[in-house]
Amino acid sequence: MNQQSLYQKIKSNPFYILAVVLIVIAGVYFIYHWFQKDNRNQFASPDDIERISVEDAYQAVQNGEAVLVDTRPLSGYISMHAAGAISLPYDVVAQNLVTIDPDRWYILYCT
Repeated sequence: MNQQSLYQKIKSNPFYILAVVLIVIAGVYFIYHWFQKDNRNQFASPDDIERISVEDAYQAVQNGEAVLVDTRPLSGYISMHAAGAISLPYDVVAQNLVTIDPDRWYILYCT
């Protein structure tokens, strides 16, 4: 009986190559979505988000304890924004989560 090595079987039959490629793609897809689900829905409702006064926010930013973030579209930020604020539009926050330092305090505003 002629026993072929796995490499020879794969080389001689393109079906094996296709199967391996599909398995790898499926694995990457599921791993990616597994890690993404941890970053979604961190707050169950708007009531779960801590609110602070303007005075407390001002003091925290002035003391270097927090970063003030304007979440409006860039055009709104350009036309007027709070002194010292950075622009991070709401629609791109999820794309930039990996760049946000989890040890920093970010104060977000949108009006």
